[in-house]
Amino acid sequence: RFLEKYRAIRIAELKKKNHSFGQVIPISRPDWSKEVNGDSHRSWVVVTLTSSNTRRTGAVEYATQELSSKFPSIKFVSIPSQQAIENWPDTNLPSIFVYHKGTCQQQLIQMETNLSVDQVEWKLAQIIDELDTDLEEEPEPSSSSSPPSSSTASRGYKGTSVFGGQMSQLKTHDNHEEEDYDDVD
Repeated sequence: RFLEKYRAIRIAELKKKNHSFGQVIPISRPDWSKEVNGDSHRSWVVVTLTSSNTRRTGAVEYATQELSSKFPSIKFVSIPSQQAIENWPDTNLPSIFVYHKGTCQQQLIQMETNLSVDQVEWKLAQIIDELDTDLEEEPEPSSSSSPPSSSTASRGYKGTSVFGGQMSQLKTHDNHEEEDYDDVD
């Protein structure tokens, strides 16, 4: 009996450890297949596209950093937008892709540039069932918020890409003989 209890406790600890991330992990293009597509079979993966223009992406980067420690069972990664998708326009930033079971479940494109941590948490909680938020309603934008530039910006873009799916095909291998794409639409 003692050994059975000990074994069960130890297995639970190992499972928890294996699914505990707690920080935003910076990745590069060659890491995408393993860190995003592969790991999304074990847990949800939130991909934040970053930019050197921190005025555009800084608030969302800060929010995902805070949320990664609040929700350690969800994997948060960041990647420079130009490494993730060649010629990704800065006007599409901030952008977040949410992966699960090997594919992109949702795209949040052209989000407001000054979102709070609570606002990003709310948006992700609408997509990720396992994100157990204590927010009961969508947080109001702060009084200093500038109006969104389009109707998609205020709620985050959902559905097919604004590029008709062409820009959202992410190359997962660097093999010139065979093109291997995972469509994120």
